[in-house]
Amino acid sequence: MNTQTTAVTQDEHTTWLEELRFWSNELNFYEKVLLQLIGFPRVEEHADELEKYEDRFKDMRDRLEDIGDHLNNTNADDFTREKVRATEKDFRQLKDDFYKFSDKIDK
Repeated sequence: MNTQTTAVTQDEHTTWLEELRFWSNELNFYEKVLLQLIGFPRVEEHADELEKYEDRFKDMRDRLEDIGDHLNNTNADDFTREKVRATEKDFRQLKDDFYKFSDKIDK
């Protein structure tokens, strides 16, 4: 591997670790919002959806931890690159879904 390729790979690796920390912090925020929503009036009618988001957040937390462990034990490669991109896409979808759901409850 030449020096330029190594530098790009190290930069990617560092960027991915930073993104994982950011996503983890965002997930902490959404988990707190979920707990607040549980205290809203009329929440009983949304109990199944609240539980679904609780499970989805836990699954995403596990996924972020798995990728973090993978990044700490390997160099950046195409497999890692695809794993991070897929996780980013899924995280964005989770956020979008949760925004819509929380707006529905808040009304």
